[in-house]
Amino acid sequence: MFVEFSLLKNLAPQDARAFVARLARMSTRAGTVMTNRGERPDYLYFVFKGKLTAFVASRQGREIILDRLEPGDVFGELSVLDGGSRVRSVRCETNCDLGRIPTEEFDRWLRAHPVAMREVTIALAGRMRDMSDRLFEFAFHDVETRVRHFLVRCLIQQGSLHNGAVLDPAPSHLTIANCIGANREAISRALSRLARAGVLTTGRQRIEVLDVHLLETGL
Repeated sequence: MFVEFSLLKNLAPQDARAFVARLARMSTRAGTVMTNRGERPDYLYFVFKGKLTAFVASRQGREIILDRLEPGDVFGELSVLDGGSRVRSVRCETNCDLGRIPTEEFDRWLRAHPVAMREVTIALAGRMRDMSDRLFEFAFHDVETRVRHFLVRCLIQQGSLHNGAVLDPAPSHLTIANCIGANREAISRALSRLARAGVLTTGRQRIEVLDVHLLETGL
Protein backbone atom coordinates (compact mmCIF):
# COMPACT_ATOMS: atom_id res chain seq x y z
CA MET A 1 0.00 0.00 0.00
CA PHE A 2 1.42 3.39 -1.02
CA VAL A 3 1.42 6.05 1.70
CA GLU A 4 2.38 9.67 1.03
CA PHE A 5 4.27 11.31 3.87
CA SER A 6 4.09 15.10 3.81
CA LEU A 7 7.67 15.25 5.04
CA LEU A 8 8.82 13.60 1.80
CA LYS A 9 6.41 15.15 -0.69
CA ASN A 10 8.83 17.68 -2.23
CA LEU A 11 11.77 15.31 -2.52
CA ALA A 12 12.76 13.77 -5.82
CA PRO A 13 10.81 10.48 -6.16
CA GLN A 14 13.97 8.38 -6.05
CA ASP A 15 15.12 10.12 -2.86
CA ALA A 16 11.74 9.58 -1.19
CA ARG A 17 11.74 5.89 -2.14
CA ALA A 18 15.31 5.48 -0.90
CA PHE A 19 14.39 7.00 2.44
CA VAL A 20 11.31 4.82 2.92
CA ALA A 21 13.46 1.78 2.14
CA ARG A 22 15.68 2.70 5.11
CA LEU A 23 12.80 2.47 7.59
CA ALA A 24 12.57 -0.61 9.77
CA ARG A 25 8.97 -1.83 9.49
CA MET A 26 7.08 -3.10 12.51
CA SER A 27 3.55 -4.26 13.31
CA THR A 28 1.93 -3.35 16.61
CA ARG A 29 -1.31 -4.28 18.34
CA ALA A 30 -4.06 -1.94 19.50
CA GLY A 31 -3.26 -0.60 22.94
CA THR A 32 0.51 -0.58 22.49
CA VAL A 33 2.15 2.58 23.83
CA MET A 34 4.89 3.51 21.37
CA THR A 35 6.38 6.48 23.19
CA ASN A 36 6.07 7.91 26.69
CA ARG A 37 6.23 11.54 27.70
CA GLY A 38 9.57 12.32 29.35
CA GLU A 39 11.52 9.50 27.68
CA ARG A 40 14.73 10.11 25.83
CA PRO A 41 14.06 9.63 22.10
CA ASP A 42 15.53 6.66 20.27
CA TYR A 43 13.43 6.57 17.12
CA LEU A 44 11.30 8.65 14.78
CA TYR A 45 8.13 6.86 13.63
CA PHE A 46 6.19 6.90 10.35
CA VAL A 47 2.59 5.66 10.20
CA PHE A 48 1.86 3.35 7.24
CA LYS A 49 -1.38 1.88 8.53
CA GLY A 50 -3.64 2.27 11.55
CA LYS A 51 -4.66 5.00 13.97
CA LEU A 52 -2.85 6.32 17.01
CA THR A 53 -3.52 8.88 19.74
CA ALA A 54 -1.02 11.39 21.12
CA PHE A 55 -1.77 12.39 24.70
CA VAL A 56 -0.45 13.56 28.04
CA ALA A 57 -1.56 11.97 31.30
CA SER A 58 -1.63 13.18 34.89
CA ARG A 59 -0.32 11.12 37.80
CA GLN A 60 -3.94 10.27 38.57
CA GLY A 61 -4.29 8.75 35.10
CA ARG A 62 -6.44 11.45 33.50
CA GLU A 63 -5.59 11.91 29.83
CA ILE A 64 -5.70 14.96 27.60
CA ILE A 65 -5.70 14.03 23.90
CA LEU A 66 -3.41 16.27 21.87
CA ASP A 67 -3.60 14.75 18.41
CA ARG A 68 -4.85 11.88 16.27
CA LEU A 69 -2.33 10.17 13.99
CA GLU A 70 -3.18 8.35 10.76
CA PRO A 71 -1.34 6.96 7.72
CA GLY A 72 1.07 9.57 6.36
CA ASP A 73 1.76 11.09 9.78
CA VAL A 74 5.08 11.18 11.59
CA PHE A 75 5.78 11.40 15.32
CA GLY A 76 8.90 12.01 17.38
CA GLU A 77 10.34 14.73 15.16
CA LEU A 78 10.46 17.43 17.86
CA SER A 79 12.93 15.42 19.92
CA VAL A 80 15.10 14.96 16.84
CA LEU A 81 15.32 18.72 16.34
CA ASP A 82 16.14 19.79 19.89
CA GLY A 83 17.48 16.59 21.47
CA GLY A 84 15.05 16.90 24.36
CA SER A 85 12.79 14.31 25.93
CA ARG A 86 9.47 13.35 24.41
CA VAL A 87 6.67 15.83 25.11
CA ARG A 88 3.73 13.46 24.58
CA SER A 89 2.87 9.80 24.77
CA VAL A 90 1.59 7.96 21.68
CA ARG A 91 -0.68 4.89 21.81
CA CYS A 92 -1.95 2.64 19.03
CA GLU A 93 -5.76 2.71 18.90
CA THR A 94 -5.84 0.00 16.22
CA ASN A 95 -3.36 -2.56 14.96
CA CYS A 96 -0.71 -0.50 13.19
CA ASP A 97 2.00 -0.83 10.56
CA LEU A 98 4.81 1.58 11.38
CA GLY A 99 8.27 2.41 10.12
CA ARG A 100 11.01 3.72 12.35
CA ILE A 101 14.48 5.18 12.02
CA PRO A 102 17.02 5.99 14.78
CA THR A 103 16.94 9.67 15.69
CA GLU A 104 20.65 10.18 15.06
CA GLU A 105 20.41 8.61 11.61
CA PHE A 106 17.38 10.73 10.77
CA ASP A 107 19.15 13.88 11.99
CA ARG A 108 22.06 13.21 9.61
CA TRP A 109 19.66 12.54 6.74
CA LEU A 110 17.64 15.66 7.49
CA ARG A 111 20.73 17.88 7.44
CA ALA A 112 21.50 16.56 3.96
CA HIS A 113 17.94 17.23 2.72
CA PRO A 114 16.89 20.82 3.52
CA VAL A 115 13.63 20.39 1.59
CA ALA A 116 12.54 17.80 4.13
CA MET A 117 13.76 20.02 6.97
CA ARG A 118 11.40 22.74 5.75
CA GLU A 119 8.46 20.30 5.77
CA VAL A 120 9.25 19.30 9.36
CA THR A 121 9.31 22.99 10.32
CA ILE A 122 5.98 23.64 8.59
CA ALA A 123 4.36 20.68 10.34
CA LEU A 124 5.60 21.83 13.74
CA ALA A 125 4.38 25.37 13.08
CA GLY A 126 0.92 24.00 12.27
CA ARG A 127 0.91 21.97 15.47
CA MET A 128 1.87 25.06 17.49
CA ARG A 129 -0.99 27.02 15.93
CA ASP A 130 -3.42 24.26 16.82
CA MET A 131 -2.14 24.06 20.39
CA SER A 132 -2.41 27.86 20.76
CA ASP A 133 -6.03 27.74 19.60
CA ARG A 134 -6.81 24.96 22.06
CA LEU A 135 -5.13 26.77 24.95
CA PHE A 136 -7.26 29.81 24.15
CA GLU A 137 -10.37 27.63 24.24
CA PHE A 138 -9.39 26.08 27.58
CA ALA A 139 -8.76 29.50 29.10
CA PHE A 140 -11.72 31.49 27.79
CA HIS A 141 -14.55 29.16 26.66
CA ASP A 142 -17.00 27.17 28.72
CA VAL A 143 -17.47 23.42 28.24
CA GLU A 144 -20.46 23.75 25.91
CA THR A 145 -18.55 26.08 23.58
CA ARG A 146 -15.57 23.72 23.56
CA VAL A 147 -17.89 20.82 22.73
CA ARG A 148 -19.39 22.77 19.82
CA HIS A 149 -15.95 23.66 18.46
CA PHE A 150 -14.79 20.07 18.82
CA LEU A 151 -17.78 18.76 16.85
CA VAL A 152 -17.25 21.40 14.16
CA ARG A 153 -13.64 20.25 13.76
CA CYS A 154 -14.77 16.62 13.50
CA LEU A 155 -17.29 17.52 10.79
CA ILE A 156 -14.73 19.53 8.85
CA GLN A 157 -12.29 16.62 8.98
CA GLN A 158 -14.85 14.30 7.41
CA GLY A 159 -15.95 16.97 4.91
CA SER A 160 -19.57 17.30 6.05
CA LEU A 161 -20.13 20.61 7.81
CA HIS A 162 -23.82 21.04 6.89
CA ASN A 163 -27.31 20.44 8.24
CA GLY A 164 -28.02 16.74 8.38
CA ALA A 165 -24.35 15.79 8.74
CA VAL A 166 -23.79 12.70 10.87
CA LEU A 167 -20.89 11.51 13.00
CA ASP A 168 -21.27 7.74 13.04
CA PRO A 169 -19.53 6.40 14.97
CA ALA A 170 -19.39 9.55 17.03
CA PRO A 171 -16.62 10.09 19.59
CA SER A 172 -17.57 8.79 23.03
CA HIS A 173 -18.28 11.21 25.86
CA LEU A 174 -14.95 10.18 27.40
CA THR A 175 -13.06 10.86 24.18
CA ILE A 176 -14.63 14.31 23.85
CA ALA A 177 -13.85 15.00 27.50
CA ASN A 178 -10.21 14.00 27.04
CA CYS A 179 -9.91 16.18 23.93
CA ILE A 180 -11.34 19.37 25.45
CA GLY A 181 -10.22 19.09 29.07
CA ALA A 182 -13.52 18.30 30.78
CA ASN A 183 -15.26 15.32 32.40
CA ARG A 184 -17.89 12.96 31.01
CA GLU A 185 -20.70 14.43 33.12
CA ALA A 186 -20.06 17.92 31.75
CA ILE A 187 -20.02 16.55 28.19
CA SER A 188 -23.32 14.77 28.76
CA ARG A 189 -24.93 17.96 30.09
CA ALA A 190 -23.63 20.02 27.17
CA LEU A 191 -24.85 17.56 24.54
CA SER A 192 -28.25 17.31 26.24
CA ARG A 193 -28.64 21.08 26.20
CA LEU A 194 -27.65 21.26 22.53
CA ALA A 195 -30.19 18.53 21.78
CA ARG A 196 -32.96 20.36 23.65
CA ALA A 197 -32.14 23.51 21.70
CA GLY A 198 -32.55 21.68 18.38
CA VAL A 199 -28.90 21.93 17.41
CA LEU A 200 -28.33 18.19 17.17
CA THR A 201 -29.66 14.78 18.06
CA THR A 202 -27.72 12.03 19.76
CA GLY A 203 -28.05 8.27 19.72
CA ARG A 204 -25.85 5.30 20.41
CA GLN A 205 -22.46 6.31 18.97
CA ARG A 206 -24.25 8.73 16.64
CA ILE A 207 -24.60 12.52 16.46
CA GLU A 208 -26.66 14.23 13.77
CA VAL A 209 -26.42 17.98 13.24
CA LEU A 210 -29.77 19.72 12.78
CA ASP A 211 -28.59 23.37 12.79
CA VAL A 212 -24.98 23.83 11.77
CA HIS A 213 -25.21 27.62 12.15
CA LEU A 214 -26.05 27.33 15.84
CA LEU A 215 -23.40 24.66 16.25
CA GLU A 216 -20.79 27.07 14.92
CA THR A 217 -21.99 30.29 16.55
CA GLY A 218 -23.72 29.22 19.76
CA LEU A 219 -27.21 29.54 21.19
